[in-house]
Amino acid sequence: MPVQAISRIEVIRGPGSAIYGADAFAGVINIITKTADDMGSNSVGFRFGTFNTKDFWINYSNQSSELKTAIIFESHNTDGYDAVIEKDRQSFFDQVFATSASLAPGENE
Repeated sequence: MPVQAISRIEVIRGPGSAIYGADAFAGVINIITKTADDMGSNSVGFRFGTFNTKDFWINYSNQSSELKTAIIFESHNTDGYDAVIEKDRQSFFDQVFATSASLAPGENE
């Protein structure tokens, strides 16, 4: 769901949320999207970031006589962060206690 399409988010906590279904006893998150009236003007946007991240979106709304139209399109592409964890806290304990419980791919120093 594109963030540009969200009007508001409602959170209903506790057993009162069970009116939304038998399995909703812990809570419900209701995401309310924008209508054509909420969108306002049309817009196009793009952004670039680290790890070859590219975002592109189009917001379009139109009203003709009795028909209202709202369209939001979003594209997101990234190579992502893909670092290798050489050492973790367990690596330290492995060194102190002469064990080998760490699953970190680096050597236990």
